[in-house]
Amino acid sequence: MEKRFLELFKKYNYEIFPTERINLDYIEKEEYQDQDEDVEFLDSMVLEKNSNNNLRNLIDFPFSSTFFRYFLDGSRKVYKISDIAFGNKFLPIVCAQIGVACSERNDKLIKKYKLYNKNIILVPDIMSSLDIDKIKDDLESYSNHGIKIDYLERYEHKRGHNRKPLDLALAKVIQKMQSIEINQIIEMTNSNKLDTNKMLLIDGSLQFSDKRINEENFRNVLGISKSFNVHLTNILKKKNQEIGTILTRLRYGQRTPVYRIPISSNKNITIGAWYLRIRDENKMKNSLDGIIKVEKIANTKENEHIEGFESFVIDNISRNLLEERNVTCYGSDKRWPNHLYPIYLTERLIKDSFISDLYFMSVF
Repeated sequence: MEKRFLELFKKYNYEIFPTERINLDYIEKEEYQDQDEDVEFLDSMVLEKNSNNNLRNLIDFPFSSTFFRYFLDGSRKVYKISDIAFGNKFLPIVCAQIGVACSERNDKLIKKYKLYNKNIILVPDIMSSLDIDKIKDDLESYSNHGIKIDYLERYEHKRGHNRKPLDLALAKVIQKMQSIEINQIIEMTNSNKLDTNKMLLIDGSLQFSDKRINEENFRNVLGISKSFNVHLTNILKKKNQEIGTILTRLRYGQRTPVYRIPISSNKNITIGAWYLRIRDENKMKNSLDGIIKVEKIANTKENEHIEGFESFVIDNISRNLLEERNVTCYGSDKRWPNHLYPIYLTERLIKDSFISDLYFMSVF
């Protein structure tokens, strides 16, 4: 009979306690990627040339054919599987399935380009690095019912930290997932898969903490967020006004001007962001349904980080995004008003590749 993975920790005299094994996705709400976006009110916050700070209508903007070729998404399923004692500390052990998929559209067909599935165990960082290395060595040669562990990582735990240990573990899982996404983008850039007529859409914000986020790797990449922080203030020369109150005035096919996002973790890049309504507001249940947030890294060679983006470039991108909204996934996903269909298909590719919760948790 195969031993469960947690038996490897007992081998090094760690005290493991049983607990109800649960999928944290059902109880731990993920923070918005722009949750910590802190915009100081400045006249230079608008990052678009000749912008009069008005909403722009794209319905009549010309459209010929799309220049979006690739679609990238990451997803994870995170579980609390046990507790572990360290002296007077009682902390959770977390495991996760991570999936990253990239789809390619060619001749109107969308097919899988790459799919990565990785399994990870997370333990508190008060576990000794020596023991971590020993357990990693054991995991390399061990599998249970065909399931292997690809990563053993430590999540940060500090006395007096104002975030719960489970939140810290979840943040580490997301960081690992984003690292795999970035690896895929770098690989595609280095192999010349991307250009201005073969752009990549990534599901989510470009506000990564990873230092490999740079202009060269992300020149032909856009970040698309289905959900975002509606309480951001000081945007678009609207002092102390929350962005949600501005977005309620967006009509179908309209976008906001581009604003500058200050990235504290990476001073070498400037990100421009704008909001676009892709669904008829009269057919939405909620006032902000059907609005997406778009992010693009400014090109320093063209002085975009200082002078801003050309309006026709942002209009062209936004018009292309409007064409990606159909067909919808209506009824099969409650987020359907904010989904771009190729990204939805890419997300389904990942979720269908995951092992069932009960089977996965049983090997620990």
